[in-house]
Amino acid sequence: MIEQKFVGFMGVAAGLLIGLGTVKGADPLTTERVASGLTSPVYVTHAPGDTTRLFIVEQVGRVRILDLTVDPPVLQPIASSFLNITGRVIAGGERGLLGLAFHPDFANNRYLYVNYTTNVAGVTGDTRISRFEVPMATPNDADETTELFLMTIDQPQSNHNGGWIAFGPDNYLYIGMGDGGNANDQGPGHTEPGGNAQDLSNNLLGKMLRIDVNGDDFPADPAKNYANPPTNPFVGVAGDDEIWSYGLRNPWRNAFDSLTGDLYIADVGQNQWEEVSFQPASSTGGENYGWRCREGMHNFLIDAVCVGGYTEPIHEYSHGVGCSITGGEVYRGCAVPSLHGTYFFADYCSAQIWSFQYTGVPPVVTNRTAELDPPGFTIADIVGFGRDAEGEIYICDHGGEVFKIVPVNPAAPCSTCGDNIREGTEQCDGTDDVKCPGACLVDCTCPYEPDPPAPADDTCYDGPNNTGVPCTASGTCPAGQTCANKSRYLSVTPPDSSAAGGIPRSIKMTVADMPLFPSRVGQVWWAGAPQPIDNSPLADLTGAMTECTGTPHSQVWDGVGTVHLFGTAVVPGSTYEIRMCDAVAGPCSDPVVVTTAKWGDVVAEYGGPSQPNFADIGAIVSKFQNVAAAPSIARTDLVPEVPNGVANFMDISAAVAGFTGFPYPFTAGSCP
Repeated sequence: MIEQKFVGFMGVAAGLLIGLGTVKGADPLTTERVASGLTSPVYVTHAPGDTTRLFIVEQVGRVRILDLTVDPPVLQPIASSFLNITGRVIAGGERGLLGLAFHPDFANNRYLYVNYTTNVAGVTGDTRISRFEVPMATPNDADETTELFLMTIDQPQSNHNGGWIAFGPDNYLYIGMGDGGNANDQGPGHTEPGGNAQDLSNNLLGKMLRIDVNGDDFPADPAKNYANPPTNPFVGVAGDDEIWSYGLRNPWRNAFDSLTGDLYIADVGQNQWEEVSFQPASSTGGENYGWRCREGMHNFLIDAVCVGGYTEPIHEYSHGVGCSITGGEVYRGCAVPSLHGTYFFADYCSAQIWSFQYTGVPPVVTNRTAELDPPGFTIADIVGFGRDAEGEIYICDHGGEVFKIVPVNPAAPCSTCGDNIREGTEQCDGTDDVKCPGACLVDCTCPYEPDPPAPADDTCYDGPNNTGVPCTASGTCPAGQTCANKSRYLSVTPPDSSAAGGIPRSIKMTVADMPLFPSRVGQVWWAGAPQPIDNSPLADLTGAMTECTGTPHSQVWDGVGTVHLFGTAVVPGSTYEIRMCDAVAGPCSDPVVVTTAKWGDVVAEYGGPSQPNFADIGAIVSKFQNVAAAPSIARTDLVPEVPNGVANFMDISAAVAGFTGFPYPFTAGSCP
């Protein structure tokens, strides 16, 4: 059963017992208990790409590993905890070890980050963000002696600590901070008028912060080890440089959609309203979510700083339904493809669980409480959610248990599992099928499976497989198949980036959608590292990329450059985001979104430059030049040629050979 509570972790005083009506989705769900015997679990997460382990955060100051390679999963003993900093943490109520995030490059640098309430003289009760290292030799045991303080934030009261941290799609670390506690954002340690959440100067409380853990703007201060991204909204203007958005009371659990990069913020209310706010991946920051001027979509405590311009929540519910929201996760797993893009969240007091899919309009909310009632067990104090590396969602019961959301009717393995061929609706079939029991999945590729080969030119194609059957002379194929020809080409002009001119530019291409090869979604391809100062041509590993600026050897981009991309990097029926950046790490411009035509929608090839849809790439070819005189831009990842005895001449022969046209609706471009 799912048990309803009135008082607990989030420090709320009362709630109302309500009904548990449920509207079930197309695929019925349930939950299964995967861990018990924990001490106040508040969060679960995974290391990037690690499908074998789940990391469970215990509020008392420990992180323990759940081994997912065995069934049922096995919990790491307390004595050998992955991380144990209980002596540094003051825990209880809304304080403790509250957040954990792994560096995006954890596999190489071995860095992890935590958010905890300090139990150290001089800063007792304050929020501390720290980094620890995990030795390669002991992957299940972090080294507690390697702690590096990133920042420490004074907390005037013991509640409203926030606690969530996560790396965003931009690889910056986001930190959710509450308003410092007390009621109404008032009292000692709270700014007047407006409260901490509306105060932008020397006040990081009631905010969403964004920092760069790879830099250091404070080299003389050993207690501050981070940089402020130059694209944060208050850099160079009034307001703290760390602030990304503000007007938050106590953002208790937030989540990035791992596919889109959108951010969901669950903010605990004061008297009447709990809320979920939404920040699209395209946001440039600076949103004011309203607290304490607003609670949900309603005026709360209006004073001189309440001048409007608030970003309203996408969903709210009253204290007649619950009394303390617990934010959840967006589902992107393999087990239930129909749930893709569904956001799950809960209420701590009433133990209700809901979900919705947000499409830009007020969402239709589904009550999942009865559906997710675990057979033989009880989910009571829901204080957190989390995801594993395969996108499956887990629920933390503060009483000591972790549950996993699973389908009632798991997909049955295909009869031909393990033959390394994807037949029919299979999206996960290979030598690693033991890790993917539901191999007959639709619209989902397990992350550990290799991509199938790209369709060869002039062969018939049927779904995710390249059959290898040649097309007929007229370009036809058997029923249900289409002919893959050589017409793969994009031409797009991205806007200039926001930084000052005079900085070398580079191009960043992100795969936003690729139905043929779903596991490539999110991949980033750079051209230039960064763009060489003499504006020499750009290239990637799978094709060739170059640009036109009006002057072939101009020092910098002039903001009107056109990117030409061709070769196997361009996959039919896919969506790409192309940005102009100041360097490989950014800042970058807003994306230009382009979508290639599907096989079968491609304009026929004509075979010669006199035909209307043959793109002129002569000038592009002419820009590939002898780079022996500039060793700094030599690309060892390209196949060398030896024209005139020079070994590092860039090879574009494959790209030229494979380029004879372009797909509708794009028009070809040519370099000057």
